[in-house]
Parts: sequence; structure tokens; C-alpha cells
Amino acid sequence: MTTFSPASTMKFKNGKLRIEEISDIHLGHPKTTTTEVLEGLYKAFPNTADMDDLDILFIAGDVFDRLLKFPDENVIEIRLWINRLLRMCKERDILIRVLEGTPSHDWKQSKHFEIENESSEIGADLKYFSVLAVEYIEKFDCHVLYIPDEWKHSTDEIWLDVKKTLAEHGLEKVDFTVMHGAFSYQLPPHVPAPTHDPQRYMDITRHLVFVGHVHKHSVHERIIAAGSHNRLTHGEEEPKGHVRVDLFENGDRRITFIENKLAKLYKTVDCSGRSIEDALDQLKFLDDLPKNSHVRLMASKSDAIWNGLLTVKERFPHIVFTTKPTEETKNAQKSFTDIYTPYTPPAITNANIMEMVLGKLEEKGLDVGLIKRGQELLSEHIS
Repeated sequence: MTTFSPASTMKFKNGKLRIEEISDIHLGHPKTTTTEVLEGLYKAFPNTADMDDLDILFIAGDVFDRLLKFPDENVIEIRLWINRLLRMCKERDILIRVLEGTPSHDWKQSKHFEIENESSEIGADLKYFSVLAVEYIEKFDCHVLYIPDEWKHSTDEIWLDVKKTLAEHGLEKVDFTVMHGAFSYQLPPHVPAPTHDPQRYMDITRHLVFVGHVHKHSVHERIIAAGSHNRLTHGEEEPKGHVRVDLFENGDRRITFIENKLAKLYKTVDCSGRSIEDALDQLKFLDDLPKNSHVRLMASKSDAIWNGLLTVKERFPHIVFTTKPTEETKNAQKSFTDIYTPYTPPAITNANIMEMVLGKLEEKGLDVGLIKRGQELLSEHIS
């Protein structure tokens, strides 16, 4: 149990404030099905007395994996889960706050939390944040900063917006920060992804920073990353789940990782240099794996496993197999073992294209007049 410096006015319920953070749910994923993801979510947040001590639930982005359309069978399952989660929060007096994640994943589909809450007349204490904002939660007399992913062209520009927003609210610090993005310590140096400076956000956050995006759970000083709630690809063999934090009025703090033991299994097995018979013997443990577990076989193209893959699939029909040459797999593991979410360039939308283009023109040092003319021309073609 660690210690924090309590705010002078923050309110605690019976001497304690309990917060849970979950992120990177990725509903609609092509390999880890929505049904499998929801099974873990229902177990994590049941409508039982176990949830009575929970005060705030933060969902720190990437609720969705891709843009879903209404005929998609996943949509019905997802709407039902959202409805039940909101009803549980209403019944148990839990605040729920949902943050927009990576645009190419969420596509602002978390708006459905608000739609479901209103159309079904649930009345949960819910807010969805798709823009950078500061919220004052009167119930606990605390301020929370919310930062969606790719809010601006660069992390430095995001930081400038953060400072501006704090100043507009007359604040030097908030009690909690909820954000979606990567901190510099979370990624290896060779990965070409934009990262935030952790010290900046700890300096402006009195208690804890909750962050989503990188799929591996970690705690770095006062920054907590829940990681993804389920496994979505190879290289994610570590435990998955969400985080519970208990803040005590006396200054103590307890952080607990709640494992999702229903998380889908993705395993990598090195079959290099083995005969088919030896490989089958090595793979006997697959008999005990759940149906539709994903297993990647590592081997050189000259190894017997490449020609005998059909035999392996017939022996273990409940497993989904993929293969990759040994060297390619090792390089992939080296590149992504510490990332757990492949970096993709920012999505270009009508909402951000103007800022992205102008930012690039300014970087090139073009004349102000030319930049202004470019802005005028671009404005004529976007709505």
C-alpha cells in the first residue's frame, strides 16, 4: 500500500474512494469475438452487491475496434451490454465516464452510451468525452482532466491545450487525469509512435493518471495503465484485466489488478528442427486449451511442420493455427513485445484535416500569406 497527498477538500465515502479503470476493450475485433469480449466484461462488472463499493468507473478509450454498422450482429450484443452496464451503475450509484480513444478504432461510437442512457430512460450518472475537457465532479469535490487520443497533431500541441484548458478553469492541478495515448516509457525507443512526457502529467495531477492505448498493464509511479481487457493478437500472453484503486482519506492508496481469466489465449510455439511426430508430441498441451484458441507455429520454411500443417490441424481441430518463418516471428516479437498495439498513423477526418495540413505547412516554414491562402482553398472542399 502506497501513500498519496490527499486533496484538502476531496470527499470520501466512509473514508474511502474506489475507482476502477478499464480500457482497450475493442468490441468488434475480427479475431477475439465480441461474444468472447463481452463474456469477460459481464464477469468483471456484474450487477451484484460486489459492485456496491465502486464509486467511479473510468473507461479510458478504445471501447470499439472498428467502425460497426447497424446490420452487424455485434451491434445488438454491444447495445445490450451497454444498457445492462448503465442500469447496474444507476442501481449501485456508480459514476461512469467514457473517453474517446483512437479515432480509427472508436469512431465516436461511444456516443451510444449517451443514446442508450437517454432512450431507455436509465438515468445513470454518465458522461462521454470526445474532446479535451476538465470536469468538476461535485459529489466527490474533485476535478478530472480528459484527453482523447490524437487530439492534436503532436503531443506537444496537446500539452499546450492542456495548459490552456487548466488556465481557463483557474486550475494548476486536477485530481485525476484520464487519457488515451502512449507515454515514453511504455514503448521501445525504435518504435516510431508519438509519446507523451510522463512528468508533465504527474506534475498537473494530484493523485493518479489513468491511461489507455498500450495493451500491457503497468504502474509507473502515479500513472496506471490497465492494458487491454482481453487478448487480441499474438505477443499478448501476459494476464489481462482491469484496475481497481482504493484511495483512503488518511492518504493511503491500494492498487489491485483484476485479472480477466476468461481472456482468449494466443500462444506461440517454436517447432524449429522438429519432425512432424516430434511436433505433435510437443503440441499435446493444446488438448487442454479452450476451443478457438490461437496458436502460432514458429519454424523455418525448410522444417517439416510447413509441409505437415494439415496433419497438425487435423490432430487439433479446436485450435486456430497460423504459421510464420522463425526469423520473421522473432523480429515481430522484438518489435512489438512491449507495444501490444500496433502503431497506426492518425486517422484523417473532416474534423482534423485542416489542423493537420496547416501544421505541416507551418513545419515547412512557408510564408504566412501562403498558409492563409491554403486554408481558404481547403475550406472550400471540406464541410
